[in-house]
Amino acid sequence: IGMIVAAEAAKAEEVMAAVAEHSGVQFVDLTEMTIPPAVIEMVPESVARENVVLPLSSDGMALKIIMSDAGDLTTLQKLEFILNRQLSPVIAP
Repeated sequence: IGMIVAAEAAKAEEVMAAVAEHSGVQFVDLTEMTIPPAVIEMVPESVARENVVLPLSSDGMALKIIMSDAGDLTTLQKLEFILNRQLSPVIAP
């Protein structure tokens, strides 16, 4: 991805949107969003930093979480166990 963007063949957002579509996960543009502090607090800072994730939204026991690699099932399962929530990964630049 980095080589494609560095060669200016595509913008980072376009590449990430294509990766999301190919992976079957949602792509979000964070430049036009505000994540409520209550949602951010659902994931302890140390867990978010260690796993490079950011909570996006909550719907009951389900939590949408931004991941750099939405296909990382090991991390996803670990986070579901730690947070005791069902997680839906999304991709954002």
